[in-house]
Amino acid sequence: MPQFYAEILRNPGPHDNSFRLLNSNDPSPSTIAWAKDIGVSATSDGDILTLSGSSPGLGVTWFPGSTNSTTYPYLIVRAKAASGGTLAVAVFNSGATMNLSFTLTPTWQTFTLPLTTGRTISSILFGNQSIAGNILLHYAYLCGNTPLQLSQKDVISGSVTRSSLGTDHAELRLNNYRGKFFSSANALSFGDHLHIYLGQGTEPFHVYAGETEHQEPMQPNDEMIITSRGFGIALQQAVVENQPSAAPIYTNSTPLSIINDFIDSHVNNATKNGVPIATNYRISRSYVQNIGNTIPLYISQFKNVWDSMRELMDLSVAQGFPGIFFVDPAENLHVVPLGAQGAANWGTDPIPATYVSGLSTGLNLVTYRFPRDVKSLRNRVHYFGVSQNPGKYGAWTEQTASSWGSERLITGTTATFSDDSSIVATGKYSVKCILTNAGSAHYGGGMFYPAAKNLGLNIAALGSVYSPPLFDFYFRVTQGANCKTTALGSPPTIFFSTDATNRFEYNFVSDGNTAALQSILGVQGINNVTDNYWYHVLLPIGPNGGVLFNSTPVANTVAPTIYTGASQYQRTNVGNPSWSNINYVGVYWEDSGGCGNPSGSAPIWHNGWRIIGGRHILAYDNRASPPRYPNMREIHFFDPITKDDTALNSYAIAELKRLRSGILRGTATTPLLGDAYPEQQVQVTTPSANYSNTSLRATSIIHRFSPQGMLTEFQFSDDFTNSQPLDLWKLSNALLQMGENAIISREVYDLKTAILDPTFTPQLVPVT
Repeated sequence: MPQFYAEILRNPGPHDNSFRLLNSNDPSPSTIAWAKDIGVSATSDGDILTLSGSSPGLGVTWFPGSTNSTTYPYLIVRAKAASGGTLAVAVFNSGATMNLSFTLTPTWQTFTLPLTTGRTISSILFGNQSIAGNILLHYAYLCGNTPLQLSQKDVISGSVTRSSLGTDHAELRLNNYRGKFFSSANALSFGDHLHIYLGQGTEPFHVYAGETEHQEPMQPNDEMIITSRGFGIALQQAVVENQPSAAPIYTNSTPLSIINDFIDSHVNNATKNGVPIATNYRISRSYVQNIGNTIPLYISQFKNVWDSMRELMDLSVAQGFPGIFFVDPAENLHVVPLGAQGAANWGTDPIPATYVSGLSTGLNLVTYRFPRDVKSLRNRVHYFGVSQNPGKYGAWTEQTASSWGSERLITGTTATFSDDSSIVATGKYSVKCILTNAGSAHYGGGMFYPAAKNLGLNIAALGSVYSPPLFDFYFRVTQGANCKTTALGSPPTIFFSTDATNRFEYNFVSDGNTAALQSILGVQGINNVTDNYWYHVLLPIGPNGGVLFNSTPVANTVAPTIYTGASQYQRTNVGNPSWSNINYVGVYWEDSGGCGNPSGSAPIWHNGWRIIGGRHILAYDNRASPPRYPNMREIHFFDPITKDDTALNSYAIAELKRLRSGILRGTATTPLLGDAYPEQQVQVTTPSANYSNTSLRATSIIHRFSPQGMLTEFQFSDDFTNSQPLDLWKLSNALLQMGENAIISREVYDLKTAILDPTFTPQLVPVT
């Protein structure tokens, strides 16, 4: 007979649902958060603590932190033991030890142990079992009120939804006769913890736990609706920001290290931003696996952790190692590989990747609908974004002196590079180069990044005819008593090189044959360059560098300029450079001397270098047809957050992989199956759909229950490529930008908010 049990832990304080170390990725059952005494065995599967071998004074100890027993006067424990017996509890505090105990039975029970008030609790020892054998603990709470246990008479109906596409949620419709759940004895508060247990066998499974968020009393039936969201809400309510670590800018980091920082610094941090939180989130990362490869750059700008995790999983799809994540009812975050159809393997995760029971017509498959369509299919994704090189602002000049090089040095000139933390325009360091000629006042040469000459930038595909890319940089020089003479035909320049003999040059300072306004700094002669002053320059570059700020921007369109073409600052090219292959960028500086000085030398500082511009990426399905859809179906996305080219390409590829295939989005209803998890593969057998032990992906699982019966509804997909599969058509999808109607909502949103330049040159990305 199906089993049901629900309880609400009211005014919860310090608690432990998983018994796992919060700041560890070790999934071993023996790695737990509680201290074990000698001779005591204690393991946790992430939901249940199994304890044995305790004796007087020896057991397992919970450290809930310094807790006031007046604020939280109840210790609440859910436990059982096959052999029964008693378990002693010693509560160590600022006064005399509180010695408590409870009597165990072979079935689960929730025990409420009143505490002496006015004390500060430091630790709680569970031990001295009266009968040998395993004792199972499901949770331990310190609460401000006694728990409320809901009987089947209280519950008119309810549902639990478990999903990796969003936070788990539950709804209970309760019999609120004469305001039962508003009386002092049964009153509920927002933030109370709801636990629901359902099972098809003799023992129910822990199918749901989360925070209560909504109470709605109703007449004339005298009922009340309670809604709750699962503990995954922690990821949706916590944002990734710049405190307290160097994040949210992650450079050359693995997905594992980024997720660890999400949880430690931005979710569980009890003193985030210096503001203490008495009872903060407790998300364990014991079951977070490293999915995918190192990510060169990832930036999260005040996004919530859930959305940031979804972006990381999208990157894993682009890398060819798709991952998925969800938070279970015991507050464990799981990050596991999605796995190919019929070959799921979650590695060290304690939850099996394949559901233990199959679904079959005539056995447990009551109803099903398995529609498969191409309504959402798109095989050409136009991804518009803002590309920045380097992806991390300032990375070319931040402690990179050893990676800089010099060329075309005037005879006798040396170039000495160093990292300078005392003279800085932006960031923590600038790159300082001292050009010195000890034997002549004539000194000079080119200073460039990187010395390896391996940038490989395609600036031709960056920006557009009407909106060219920019070279954004800071420059500073101290010429002192030098001659400050500008050589005719060899003025200071900014250069972009394909190689040593092929480069584009821009007039930085005009010589005597060139007007001042034809130079970037607007001066003629280096004698007119101000010493010890940071020049901040935004230089339009590329084949259309002569066009910028010439037309008033118009919403949702681009106002064409009268002139298009190269910049007035651009000099005659050296050799035959290619804007499609720029391998290094530099500044040339020269003082031709002639004033009688015996030597010449000047320190020059470079800081905050970056090249930024619009990028149009066209990711298209390059597979043979079939499986490629034979006709063209296109969509565009606009990404307003500046990223490096690697990230932009990865997101474009992820969107294409999500949309390029026909997809099953179906449902199947069965009798209650409380042990199913979202993202498991489920083997389905039904001749009508031509399925014989065919593995489908359970994107969501909905349990519906009432005194009349209990059912489970699986929502299935056959998408084994994407971390975020397209979901069924729902109104919520329009808000979440998922499912077929996401195509409509996303296009409308982008058209309303983006200024899309029709002159962008798409960068082609074939995806096989």
